[in-house]
Amino acid sequence: MAATLQLLLSGLPSKFLTQAGDALMVGLLGHATVIDPIVSSDLDAGQLSVSFEFEATGNVQADVRHAMRLLREVTEGGQSRQFDWSRWLADSDLGRTGSVQYPLVGAVA
Repeated sequence: MAATLQLLLSGLPSKFLTQAGDALMVGLLGHATVIDPIVSSDLDAGQLSVSFEFEATGNVQADVRHAMRLLREVTEGGQSRQFDWSRWLADSDLGRTGSVQYPLVGAVA
């Protein structure tokens, strides 16, 4: 089963927003278990939107932890090291919101 992580990070410094988003996208594209990543930035709002699919179990708590581990793995290597992601991924006071969505079983397109 696949699920989709959608995460909105706000409060990012605008001078790093595009560079950080580009590095994150490169990292997500290079990760073997991340499917269809999308990273976009809103310079005026200082927000970075991250979305990707991943293999899930159907256990929401375990899947959220797994998705965040994937995101941390991506931010710990390569070009993403140029930006201190740990602060933005760990600090709950930064206006971070997100969700994990599962496909509807038996849905008709």
